Formats: sequence, C-alpha cells, structure tokens
Amino acid sequence: MMGDVVRRLLVVAGMAVCIRLLFMIGMTG
Repeated sequence: MMGDVVRRLLVVAGMAVCIRLLFMIGMTG
C-alpha cells in the first residue's frame, strides 16, 4: 500500500517538474 502512495507521489512530482521546465523554457523563449 505504501508502495502505491510513493509511486503516485513520484509520478505527480515528475509531472510538476516537467511542466515547470516547459514553462521556464516558454518564458525564456
């Protein structure tokens, strides 16, 4: 059960990082 929660948090964190990188690239570009 803990594994599912950790995996879900990792997925959400990864998506947030990708969106932040895309947003920064869009702002600088």
